[in-house]
Amino acid sequence: MQKYLNFLSLPYKPVALREKGRMLRRTLKSWFRKSQKLRASDMRQICRSVLDQASPVPTLKNPELALAGLLATFREMQIRGEVLGNAWWADFLRAVALNNEEGTEVQQRLQQGLANHPPSILQYWQWMHLTKIAMKFGLFHLAYLLRSKARDAAILALKNQTCSPMNSSFRVLLAAAAEAGEWDLFKANLNRLKFGSKYKKNALVFLEHLASNQPIDARENSRHSENQAESEFEGFVKNKTIAFVGPSKTSAKDAAEIDGYDLVVRCNYKEAGLGVDPEIKGLRCDISYFNNTQTIALCERETVQIPEVIKFAVFRNQPNWKVFRKKFQQSPSRSGGELITRVSPNYSPMLFEGILNAIPNALCDLLRFDVKIIKIFHADLMLTVDRIAGYHPGVDNSAKHVELFIKSCVGVHDPVTQYAFYKLMHRAKKISGDRRFESVMDLGEESYMKELQQIYGNFARVAPFSISR
Repeated sequence: MQKYLNFLSLPYKPVALREKGRMLRRTLKSWFRKSQKLRASDMRQICRSVLDQASPVPTLKNPELALAGLLATFREMQIRGEVLGNAWWADFLRAVALNNEEGTEVQQRLQQGLANHPPSILQYWQWMHLTKIAMKFGLFHLAYLLRSKARDAAILALKNQTCSPMNSSFRVLLAAAAEAGEWDLFKANLNRLKFGSKYKKNALVFLEHLASNQPIDARENSRHSENQAESEFEGFVKNKTIAFVGPSKTSAKDAAEIDGYDLVVRCNYKEAGLGVDPEIKGLRCDISYFNNTQTIALCERETVQIPEVIKFAVFRNQPNWKVFRKKFQQSPSRSGGELITRVSPNYSPMLFEGILNAIPNALCDLLRFDVKIIKIFHADLMLTVDRIAGYHPGVDNSAKHVELFIKSCVGVHDPVTQYAFYKLMHRAKKISGDRRFESVMDLGEESYMKELQQIYGNFARVAPFSISR
């Protein structure tokens, strides 16, 4: 009856009002649809479907029951994984139970089978769910191929205009086009973006400027551009040469070169002498960027003391920054001058998947201020497992570093996103690096993911990390 009344009233509704009504209905429908994010509880459910958790080392259950349980879990999560076929998933379950060497043949069958399916058979977010599942079990090369399907599906949706600009997913489609280097498609659709704030659109514009070597306006994608700390930071870094020192363990004796730059930047430098030395890492630190985990750990201490050599401490979000500032003000004052704190903008709106790790996020922040040179030392995108001692709170051995990395891959720090973003900055000559960093940039996305599988894959399949227990 309601549909009949709506039909009769159509001639009396202005065209613009009817169109807005349709957009509103589509938007509301997308809001109430099951979340497009793969939660930890979803992953635990998948692991219970696949692995025998009663075993001291989790092993594959009865293959037939595991396959039925996995597909049932997909249906509950609205992932149409069954379109790949039962034979494909049976091979996937075999691959889960084998290490890198034993599973070579079955993994090749999975890759060949995937090539027979066009990206259009699933929506981009469904492909991304399958990507996360492959990464959970250390199948990083397969995860790369699944993620490529996700990116292609998103670009196809943008080309075919199957997603309304009012839908929150439209921004993701634009980010997919940018990540793939489809800049003409990106530019043709950028002004159609309606959903969300001007801030999100500015983040995408920032990405375009970054890729095309155009001048970047520091105020364009910052909500805090008018405050004093932002202005002081701009004056501090503008036209400076910067050495950005990562936390990877290395034997390269780069200290003299590092300390010769105008500014030295590190991540999570919270204790004097932590990860610095006169031969390898250098002794200086002018700016320290803190991720959320490190900030929380820092604020849980009885007193918060930041090394006096640091002029600026930069945080990832406002709430953690406020907690730190309050705790720091209650601590004994420094004798080495004032510590200036600020919050870096959020760059997630310009990404196809996940959020940036600490170093690429900090690089974005620095590049907004017209710095002269940034050279990266001792950062190889996790191809070196171990960090400097004390870098991660409570993480003191290689096994825990591996566990933490795989958990982050399944969570928000998609490794292809990190690589693609470094590559974009490197290609635009915004950054350079030491010999190890340059060799990683020469790999390309697919070879990089193969390297990750060689390093982390066996661990993920032999001893699944805590999220699955």
